[in-house]
Formats: sequence, structure tokens, C-alpha cells
Amino acid sequence: MRSLTVPKPNEIVRIEAHVENTYDTKIDGYREEVVITDPIKIEKFTNFLSDLNKGMVELLFSTYPTPTHTIGFKDNNGTNLVVWIGFNWLGGRNNVEGRASTNRLTKISVEERRGLLQLLGLPDYEEADSKE
Repeated sequence: MRSLTVPKPNEIVRIEAHVENTYDTKIDGYREEVVITDPIKIEKFTNFLSDLNKGMVELLFSTYPTPTHTIGFKDNNGTNLVVWIGFNWLGGRNNVEGRASTNRLTKISVEERRGLLQLLGLPDYEEADSKE
């Protein structure tokens, strides 16, 4: 088991996150999307994520279940890490060469999932879906 490599908060330029079911072709983007550039918010989120980044299982020959949320960590070179949140799981992949680029997955509780979404300022999947 190998965890995701979560970048240090001072290496992150911004975090982009969205709810998967809110893509709107009229605006060619997500209705429920947040961009975080505040260093304090970035640090709080990366610390919380680091605490959950344990017991990751590598998914070498399979794909993830469908995520409800996608989070991209951007540094000065582009996307460093992509994290997906599901109803009871957390997964991700570092955008680098080698083994760190392998998809990884771990289980999370309802409370942990809620904490991630609250730190990002994103609604839950059903909440976003009901806004249509």
C-alpha cells in the first residue's frame, strides 16, 4: 500500500473542485465549482486530506466507481494531484511518472466525506442535483 503524494500547501497555487453532476453544456463548465487560492484554506484542506491518506489500495487493472466530486491540485507546472470523492471512498492519482501515477483508493466515513466537502465549500451530490 502506498499513499498519494499530497503536495505541501506552499507548493499549491490553487485547488479546483467541482460536483460531477453539474456540468452544463450551455456554459461549457460546472455550475457547482470552486477555486481556492487562499493559502490558509489550502493548508487546512491538505492537512485534512493527509489525515485520510492512509490504507490506499492501488488499482492497477481496474477503474474507480463513479465519483461525486473531483478535486485538482494545481502547482506552477499544472495539475499535480487529482482526488476523487465517492459516497464512501476517496481516491486519487498523482500526475507524475512512475508508480505515483497509479490510481489509489481507500474507504472513508460519512463524517470524513462531509468534512472534505465542507472545507472545499462544495454541496453534496444530491444537493447540487436538486438545484436543476
